[in-house]
Amino acid sequence: MNLRDRPGMASNCRRVKFTTNMTFRSLIAYVFALAWSTSAFADDIVLDRGKAFSVYSPSSCQKVEGPKFALVLDCNFHGKTAQFYLKEFPGQLNVDFDPRKTPPPKQYVVGSQFLTAALRTILDDIGPIGMIHRVKFLGGGSNTDDANALFWQEGYLARDSGLYGSQNVEKCVLVRVQSYIDRGLTAVLVALSDIDTVVLDNGPQRCVGVPREALTILGSLGGNFVGGRFMRLPEPDIP
Repeated sequence: MNLRDRPGMASNCRRVKFTTNMTFRSLIAYVFALAWSTSAFADDIVLDRGKAFSVYSPSSCQKVEGPKFALVLDCNFHGKTAQFYLKEFPGQLNVDFDPRKTPPPKQYVVGSQFLTAALRTILDDIGPIGMIHRVKFLGGGSNTDDANALFWQEGYLARDSGLYGSQNVEKCVLVRVQSYIDRGLTAVLVALSDIDTVVLDNGPQRCVGVPREALTILGSLGGNFVGGRFMRLPEPDIP
């Protein structure tokens, strides 16, 4: 199994060189190798880059051109499809996502204004107007401090607005938001994935049957780096 940059992305930043010194990101790549060892043993692992953020994915995922996004991936995992949409601040996200001026909340709250706005900025550009009203949130979590904020959220997209329940599920909606507060950078990554069903009773509510590769891609979101260190990007112009 090989680790490499996806072709055609050299204009954004340089190729990553993986060395014998295991960095945090190379550790993630190692986890990828374990996660896919039984199901994707012939697949390369590719570093897909936006401007300031990136994710790891199997090379079988297709990079799709999306002018309103930093990155769009279309994947098929064992017959289940998943689409990934990445937006960044500065760039595709508005000034409400500048973590220096509008700090993220200190902890996760279901349906919080911050996470709802993060999801809306993706859905408004990929689906019909009002698509956000078809999303039912199930749960999530956070890991925050004074310098960084990470949020994740899970829910499902109903086929019809206002009609929720396991019989009306179209896709699982997985949201991941990463902010580097001192650097003024934020990324919103949303995955729409095929699933088997949703569990709404008897314990935590959750999507069932999300491909594990989709979860690993979401978990690999992080800042672009050189030699295991974050790139020091120019300070963005913020109106």
